[in-house]
Amino acid sequence: MRISSLFHLALAFFFGAILFWTSQSVQDKERHIYEARNMLAQEQETIRVLSTEWDYLNSPIRLEKLAKQGVGMDETANENGIGIMSKVGEIPEPIAPIVPTIKPASLVRIEPAAGVSSQTLTVPSTVDKQRFNDVVNSLIADTEGER
Repeated sequence: MRISSLFHLALAFFFGAILFWTSQSVQDKERHIYEARNMLAQEQETIRVLSTEWDYLNSPIRLEKLAKQGVGMDETANENGIGIMSKVGEIPEPIAPIVPTIKPASLVRIEPAAGVSSQTLTVPSTVDKQRFNDVVNSLIADTEGER
């Protein structure tokens, strides 16, 4: 009976330790959740305050008042007699860029700029690229053969 009593006591101690460890882990996770919720609440409050401040700073009445006081925009014409557009119809239409419908073909030959040598520059062809790759592969094979 003595061995079984020691075994049961060890088993109870083992399960007690696991229970203690689990409860501590849960409390630690709950603390992290609490801190995260507090941080989230603080951030939401900050966003609310900043949003309110942004709405105040961009208030049309306030901006108009500042423009009249600081810049003198209450005048409708400047010293040259050119006035601010008062009608929507006076606003010019935006210029739309002209975008070609097809892409240009790739260039095989590139001409040098003015003042540069008259020799024509060419883009390497696939044959030249293959020769280059062959040279690189042979150098790699030579260096591996020396090892």
